[in-house]
Formats: sequence, structure tokens, C-alpha cells
Amino acid sequence: MDVVFCFDCEGTEPQIRAVAEMAESHDVPLTIFAVGETARSYPALFRELSRFHEVHTHSDRHLRHRGMAKKKQRELIRAGRACIEDLLGRPVTGFRAPFHSIDRATVEILNEEKFLFDASGLYHRYDMGNVRELRPSWFREWAPWYPWIGLNPDRAFSIFRWLAKRRELLVLPVHPHYTGAAEENLAAFGKLLGGLKELGGRHYGGEALVRAQLERRDPG
Repeated sequence: MDVVFCFDCEGTEPQIRAVAEMAESHDVPLTIFAVGETARSYPALFRELSRFHEVHTHSDRHLRHRGMAKKKQRELIRAGRACIEDLLGRPVTGFRAPFHSIDRATVEILNEEKFLFDASGLYHRYDMGNVRELRPSWFREWAPWYPWIGLNPDRAFSIFRWLAKRRELLVLPVHPHYTGAAEENLAAFGKLLGGLKELGGRHYGGEALVRAQLERRDPG
């Protein structure tokens, strides 16, 4: 079982750091998708995180892209990518749209801008062209209505453990403003990480997994 954690970074520095450090303590790399505005607010933090985790773009601002004019989408995607590349001094190959809100124009832009992979496509399915798709296995680790149906953080993360027994690839969401917001949430995340290791999970960054998949298909 291959596992990719998509870490959407639009929270505070302490929340982001808490979740990243918990993952590192389990030797689990996160695939961080940073909003440009957030990265510009905490540049030293993202440089530090990039030593162990992958950092890609979550666009420049946390806005819904679906239905937005293609020109405006391109401006936001380019600006978000440039922000991370300038900050880290290396190419950014991955994209994840805020709110999973992609449309055909988004897909066209990702191909035209030569992105390697996209992790947005939860609610809408498209032919991704030359862009590899890491399709999310679940929509989020929390929802405002979870407590109404008796889901505390540990029970919510148990959904991921249930999926792990049934999937060969898990692409799982993590959000700092939830998972890093309380000790109970963070402890449940740590329990999940330990459980996935016990089930034999192989943890990858998104780019690392896609490149490994491409090498397996074309070993020569």
C-alpha cells in the first residue's frame, strides 16, 4: 500500500509546524501544498520544512478556481508556483486547487505550464492529458458536522485506517487548522501514522511517487 499525505497549508505557523513535526517523528514525508500568501508570511518555516517534506503550490490565494476566467486562473497558478520556486530555489511540479475546485480550464493550464502532477480531482473528473493525477481518497479529515454523527478526531481518522485495508494507493488530506489546532487532533493523527506503518504502508511525497510510478512503467 502506497500512501501520500496532501498537507494543505493555509493555517498558522504553530499549526503547520505541529503537524509536520508529528509526521517527521514517524518518518512520514508530507506533500505540502502551500498557498503563496501563506508561504510569503512564513518563508523560513517553508524552507525548513522542505528539507524533509515536498513543497508544492496550492495557488497564490485560497480562492475557488472552478468557473474562474482562464486568464485569472493562470495568473494565480503561475504566481503561486513562482512564489515557492523563488523561496526554495528549485522547480515546483505539483498542484492542488483550493477546495478541489478545478475545471477544464485548470487542466489545460496545468498541461500548458508543464506540471507533473495534480492532487485536486475529488469532485470533478477530467482527462488530465500529460498531467499525472493523484486522486484524493477522501475529502478531508474533518467536517463541521462530524460531531453531530459522533465522530471525534480518533474516529474520524479511523476512516483512513479502514480505507488502508482496502486500497493499494491512499491519497489522504491533512489540514493544519484542524489537525494542528488541538492536542486531541494531533494525537489522533499520530495514532493514524503508527497504524498505517503497522499495516505496511509505504509513504511517499507526491512527486516521488509519480516518478517511481513512471520508472516502473518505463524501467529502460
